[in-house]
Amino acid sequence: MSLVDFQNYYKKILPEGEFEKFFKALRLVHTKIFRVNTLKWTAKKFEKWAKENDLNVNKIPFSGDGYFVEMPKGSKKPLGSMRPHLSGYGYIQGPTSMYPVEMLKIKRDDVILDMCSSPGGKTTHIAQKLKNTGFIIANEISLQRLNALRENIERLGVWNYAVTNLNPSYFKENYPNHFDKILVDAPCSGEGMNSKSEEVMKRWTIKYIEGFARMQVKILSSAFEALKPKGYLVYSTCTLNEIENEGVLEKMKVLYGDSFVIKEVKKFWPHRDSYEGFFSALVYKKSRTDIV
Repeated sequence: MSLVDFQNYYKKILPEGEFEKFFKALRLVHTKIFRVNTLKWTAKKFEKWAKENDLNVNKIPFSGDGYFVEMPKGSKKPLGSMRPHLSGYGYIQGPTSMYPVEMLKIKRDDVILDMCSSPGGKTTHIAQKLKNTGFIIANEISLQRLNALRENIERLGVWNYAVTNLNPSYFKENYPNHFDKILVDAPCSGEGMNSKSEEVMKRWTIKYIEGFARMQVKILSSAFEALKPKGYLVYSTCTLNEIENEGVLEKMKVLYGDSFVIKEVKKFWPHRDSYEGFFSALVYKKSRTDIV
């Protein structure tokens, strides 16, 4: 009944007539982008290289560093096997996954915690914004995912970082009210990713989704308490239900009251925006918190 549960849930939360478009869009393969790594390269150099290699490129609308890339007709060589990627001149990712870092209001010399950082796309994007000033803690709780994280960080030429393998609660207990900015790209049900949506639908239940939401509240609580007063936090997921996402923000608001200020919320719907589904929220910490 999981597929039926999934369908019934989204038929209730989407406006009338949108569900079929949404359901169809989940199965589409969305174009990836090449995010130019400005620590090693420039947008102009990438555009020149692309032209020389017959690639058609167009900037994504919400970031000057990201480009949609159309390979030459008949080409069987993937972008990931070409020199710019292999040399760390850029990073291949979904366009909506760039949005959280764009939201984060990064300034030079910020000390930033990326709470759930593997495989490193957002960590390396943060480093670009910092221009290798300040410092990044790239935390990943899964030991199996640490190698990919380290490899990507090193390949892209980031040096102002430390990789940690710690439970999120470590940071609120040892570094309360400490970080200038925090990114929490939280573990989630993954409904918005076309590569995972079929798998998600097979096991979709309210109970299954509620388990992710509880975990996200725990992680976000640890992050928010580790954030400096007047600091910014971005909470993001690659899912679309309101039990995670909006529901998690509501629970955080109950926990932290006026100190937890939601500044901006952005949800990408695949049938409306022609991107993979994604959710991002920018949160401002109004005042100091003590451990809950």
